[in-house]
Amino acid sequence: MILRRIRLSRVACFLEGVETDPLDPGLNILAANNEEGKSTLVRAAARALFDRYSGKSQEIRNLQPAGTDLGPRVTVEFSNGREVFRLEKQFLQSAGSRLYRKNNDKWDLLAEGDKADRRTLELAGGEQPGAGATKPQHWGFLRYLWARQEEPAAWPSWDGNAGGRVRATLARVEVDPVADSLEAALTGRFHECFTPNGQVKRNGPLHALTGELEALEAELAEVAAGRLRLEEQQEAFGRLSEELRVLRGEKERTREEADRLIEAARRAESASREVRTLQKALAEADERLQAVDRDAEKRKRTESEQAANREKTEAAEARVERLQRIRRELEERLARVEREGRGVEQAVRRLKAEQAGVQLRLRIAAARESLAEKKELLEKIEAREAELQAKERDRAGLPRLSGKRLEALRALAGEIRDLKNRLAAAGLAVSVTAAQDRTMETDTPEEGRRSHRLEGGKSADFAAARELVVHLPEWGRIEIRSGAAEVREKQQALETAKENLAAALRELGTERFEDLEVACARARELDADLKNLRQGIGDVLGRFGSADDLRRTVREEEAALGKLLESNAAGDGPDGCDPDELRRRDRENERKRQSLEEEHAAKQREAEQLRRDLTANSRECGEAEGERNRLRTAAVVLETRLKEMAERYGDGGLEEARRRAGREFVQAEARLEEAKRLLPEDWEALPGRRDRAVKAASEAGAEHDRRREALLRMEGEMRQRGSEGLYSREVRLREKIALKREEAGALRRRSGAAGFLATLLGFRKREAFERVLAPLEEQLSVQFGELTGRRERRVFLDENLQVTGVGRDRESGIPFESLSQGAREQLLLALRAAVALELAEEEPQVLILDDVLVNTDPTRQQRVLDFLESLARRVQILVLTCHPDRYRGVGQRLALHPVREDETGTPG
Repeated sequence: MILRRIRLSRVACFLEGVETDPLDPGLNILAANNEEGKSTLVRAAARALFDRYSGKSQEIRNLQPAGTDLGPRVTVEFSNGREVFRLEKQFLQSAGSRLYRKNNDKWDLLAEGDKADRRTLELAGGEQPGAGATKPQHWGFLRYLWARQEEPAAWPSWDGNAGGRVRATLARVEVDPVADSLEAALTGRFHECFTPNGQVKRNGPLHALTGELEALEAELAEVAAGRLRLEEQQEAFGRLSEELRVLRGEKERTREEADRLIEAARRAESASREVRTLQKALAEADERLQAVDRDAEKRKRTESEQAANREKTEAAEARVERLQRIRRELEERLARVEREGRGVEQAVRRLKAEQAGVQLRLRIAAARESLAEKKELLEKIEAREAELQAKERDRAGLPRLSGKRLEALRALAGEIRDLKNRLAAAGLAVSVTAAQDRTMETDTPEEGRRSHRLEGGKSADFAAARELVVHLPEWGRIEIRSGAAEVREKQQALETAKENLAAALRELGTERFEDLEVACARARELDADLKNLRQGIGDVLGRFGSADDLRRTVREEEAALGKLLESNAAGDGPDGCDPDELRRRDRENERKRQSLEEEHAAKQREAEQLRRDLTANSRECGEAEGERNRLRTAAVVLETRLKEMAERYGDGGLEEARRRAGREFVQAEARLEEAKRLLPEDWEALPGRRDRAVKAASEAGAEHDRRREALLRMEGEMRQRGSEGLYSREVRLREKIALKREEAGALRRRSGAAGFLATLLGFRKREAFERVLAPLEEQLSVQFGELTGRRERRVFLDENLQVTGVGRDRESGIPFESLSQGAREQLLLALRAAVALELAEEEPQVLILDDVLVNTDPTRQQRVLDFLESLARRVQILVLTCHPDRYRGVGQRLALHPVREDETGTPG
């Protein structure tokens, strides 16, 4: 199928009707920026060719212009063989489909609606899905011939009818049908029992036999285990009967011991409660005695603290009076020193004001001197800048050419001279001898037509590269041509070199290389002068970065001088005094100011010291008063504590209370000793012994009951197992297992032999595939080498036409997934080219490339262009790209044009 024209209306970004130029049968380039509808054009054409007009899937709705409910309309003109067809299809709103065939200059209607869709699918080689929109696998050969922009660079699969036809076309293998059927039968026999990797197939006959064998072996193991357990139970029954008799005696002994210890523990617990009551009474008596002793010690300590506090209070009051007297003296001295400091400070301010006036007049004189120097420097710089600008204007009219570029042009001119000399040596050489004086003309592609005067009897030599025309008066002309390949190559190289030199000279604004060299020499002289001038200006500027910085500095100093003059005009003194007299007055004022400032600083230090002394005195006086008040408060607290203690013990006093507490303690201690003598020996251990004896009796009884139940249960199991006939069942199962093993072994041997024979037949078939795949591998390797420039690499395929590797040999080849993105794109281009070439043997094909070579470098891009031009002789190619510069000079450039109103209707 060959595309001839595509027309869209109300499709995505094409709200108005647009159509392509007529497509050439060879290479077509449609270049536009991103988001301008290149991919939409081809996608809409594919939907029209392969989807039902009545479809309403999301893929069809995506063709609608955004935000509208318009019905997309697509028209595709294509040829199939020698016939030309036109398909008009509208989706969604007012949906319909019409297929026309061109008859001379008219379009005859072939089919409408579903019939038109089915006939189009037949012509395009597509398939209709069960429901919904078509997928790439439904697009027939276009699935392999359309490289979509969003499609990943992955090797295609060859499933479906179209994939099978392409695979059969690329690799035609003829295999004996008897061998095929035999291999299929043997493989089926093998796969009845085994999986492709040699494992036993689940649910197969061998798997069923193995399962039956495993079930019989499991049953045998269970019967044998039951027989062994019966024998073990018989032995265990005898041992358990003896153990039960022993446990019965142990149960009775532990019960008697537990009853005895329970009674003893009860009596000990009653006596221990009496002891605990007496211990508590003794502790209370001891606490009362200790409380009385503590109060006696506290009273003694309080009386001692009261005497010491009285002495400290008298000393604190004396210290407070002394500190207050010192404070009054410090305050008087500080007031006197502050008065003296204020007088010195006023004298310093008056002297500073006078000194500021003198310094202002000195700054005015210095500013005038600095401004005059900078103005003189600015005049020098402005003169040099004028000279620099004049030379820069001269330099601007000359070409700017790097030394490397000039050397390249000089080499190109030398190459032209060398090629001319080689052509003169290898080209045509003609010698003409006139019988008498004659005038003749020569015409060469190199020099054009020229006239020559020949003297009679003398020979004249003429040279040309490939073609020389000699015009002889009154006779005619002679055309002499050379067919030497070497001369033709040198002539082409000379023309190319001349064109390159002429283009470079035109770009530089000159026609002759000699003029360019003169201009470059003058430019180098001016560059040296400009460099010296800029360096001289930099030396004159010095610390200034540029002339503008110097001008800005002059303006700033003029403004600063004006401010200084305004400040001096507001002062008391004139600005015209002698600078030396001003400096002398400034030094004298400086000495006086320093003397007064030293005196003022001394007064400030003295006042500061007095303030620190006063602060320290205030802090010490506060601490002394606080200590005195604290001692007075402590005296009141101690007096209150003694009164409270005396009131607590009443008339008898503290000594009587101590004697009474001592008698109560002795009586309580005697009663406790009497109660302890009544306790039995080891009474504290009796509760633990009792608990252990009770637990032991309980455990012995439980163990006796458990063993008794186990004995009864074992006796029942023994009766049951004895009635199962375990020995006879074991013999029957062993016989069945032997028969099943023999049957499974025979089936395994038969299936294995069938698999081995099928493998041998498969090896022969693969050898045949490898012989057939060799030409396809060779074709892909040559095309991939042309695209990449690395012709030593080969492409290797397996029998499923999948890439096994790319490299020098099959074993060390690089997998397709490990190639770079650009290499994968180029190998896929080679594959699509091979598919298109093979399919084109039966009918013409179109190859669509939608910006799939974006990762191809500039060097390989030239090889791609060579490849596409060669391929376009046999296959129609449509390239969609947003990089038009990559395809300059090749193929036919397509453009999208608005459709005239009368062209959007149904054709006649």
